[in-house]
Order: sequence, then structure tokens, then C-alpha cells
Amino acid sequence: MDPRAAAATDPRTVDTLDKTAELDRLTAGTDAGALWDAVGRARTALDFRDADAVLGLPPVDGPTVRQLADRVERAVARAVELRLPAALVDRAETLYFGPAAADPAAAAEAAAEAFACAEAAGELPRAAYLLGLFHGAGYGCAVDEARSRAWHESAARAGDADAMFELYVLCTTGVGGPADPAAGVDWCHRAAEAGSVRAMANLGGFYATGNGVPADLPTSLRWYRLAAESGHGRAAAVLGVMTAAGEGEQPPAEAGRWLELADELGFDWRPMARAYGLDLEPDLDLDLDRD
Repeated sequence: MDPRAAAATDPRTVDTLDKTAELDRLTAGTDAGALWDAVGRARTALDFRDADAVLGLPPVDGPTVRQLADRVERAVARAVELRLPAALVDRAETLYFGPAAADPAAAAEAAAEAFACAEAAGELPRAAYLLGLFHGAGYGCAVDEARSRAWHESAARAGDADAMFELYVLCTTGVGGPADPAAGVDWCHRAAEAGSVRAMANLGGFYATGNGVPADLPTSLRWYRLAAESGHGRAAAVLGVMTAAGEGEQPPAEAGRWLELADELGFDWRPMARAYGLDLEPDLDLDLDRD
């Protein structure tokens, strides 16, 4: 069979082309909700195409995949034009968390656009979280720590895990309002339970040291494990080093998998191990003798 004909019948290629056509059709219309749903499906498809090689699948034709990615960008711009709140938040996040423009004028323009998008979608918890960040950093607006804290509290009470974590920091440090360490620890707990990986890692440290909570090693290790499994490199390193030292119920030999995970996540655990008094070989054949 002609390779081009085979590609045209490949289910992944057909799916990519179908989603491209769907976005073309919806971008030309005014149904913002349907358009945004299609954007979500297309992004999921692109994520799968990125994972094809890992799964041992032959890649889908590059231009076909890039065409879908291009249509996603156009569809997002159209949804923003239609003032869909979810799209406005998406655009604001992309501008804030994406690469900063090198040109100061372009950077200022991006900040102004991001602030306007978040403000227009202010009824969404995620928009409130972004406005909290923007007022705290002076991004597209003047720095206003009290307003930053108020926006974060609004988003946190509406269930945004990242806002809960920010509110923990603000309550602990007294930025934007009175310091309230107990409330800060409570918000850190809420953030971790809502899925904040940073909060999970912090709770691991709290329970390890007794900072704001009773010291509790099993609880500390549980939070570190949850954070590590969720992609927190430092938590994986701490968990590996603590396990290698014989702390907790896991046998020291289990430390290797956590230290390997830390490496995969880009966190160098070796200085931590040395500071802990452990001589751990780089190949993870663990030498557990104390210095």
C-alpha cells in the first residue's frame, strides 16, 4: 500500500484531521461554548500525539499535527474575541506564565492584555487567582498587596488550590493583611487536599519539623510521597534521603526509586544526602554508612 494512503487511513491521522476540520468550522461561527469544548478535545489529541513516541507508535505526519496546533491557536483567539470567560482566563495565564517578551514595550502590552482578560473573567475562581497574582506583582496594574490578598481569598474560598497556597503564604508572612500563622497552616492543608503539589511538599516539612503542627513522621512521609508522586522533585529527594536514613516504614533499599524520580524531575538530591550525613553512590547502589 502507498505509505500516503496508509497514513490517510491511520485512526490517529483521521482523528487529527477531523479535529482540525471541526475547529475550522466552529472558529467561523459564534458558538463560543462549542468552540471551547472543541479546543479541549484538540489539545488532548495533541498531548497524545506528543506521547506517541513514548508508547512506541510511529509519529503522525508532522505537518498534519502542526496544522491542528495552529488551528487551536486560532480557535483560542476567536474564543477570546467572543469574550468567553474560560478563554479569557486561558489567555491571561498564557501571557503571565509563558516566556516574557524581551522588548519592554511588548512586555508591558502583554501585561496589560493579561490583566484586562482576567478582569473581564473575574467571576471565575481562576480569574480571581490571577488577579491576586497580578496585583501582588504589579503585572498590568499597580502593586496592591491588600487587593492581592483579597482576590486570593476570594479564589481560595471558591476552591482554587493555587489561590489557597498563595493565601497560606500571605497569612503566614502578613503580606496584604495581618499575619495569622494558624490560618496559614489551615490554608496549606486545604490547598494540599485540593491538589496543590507545593502545599503537599510544605506539609511534609511541617510534620517533619513540628512547624505549626505536631511533629508526626508518618504524616510527613505521606505528604512527601503524595508530592513526589505528583511531580515535586524536591519532595522526591527528601523522601529518598529520609528513607535511605531508615526513617519511616519503608526499607532503606526503597530509597533508590525516590532518588531516581528526583533525578527524572530535575532535582539534584546529592547535596541534600551529603548534608544529611549519607554517602549515596551516584548509581544508587546505596551505601548507608554514616560519615
